[in-house]
Amino acid sequence: MTIALAKLVAEATDHDDAERVARQIGESLPALVEHLIRNDPPH
Repeated sequence: MTIALAKLVAEATDHDDAERVARQIGESLPALVEHLIRNDPPH
């Protein structure tokens, strides 16, 4: 999903903006994963 999102951003913006947004996505991933793990009940 993240790769698809980054690809969409890259196609929709110029290179500098796409790189900046991709970097922000990468920086926010650990917090997102931690949030999902914390809030996902055991299976």
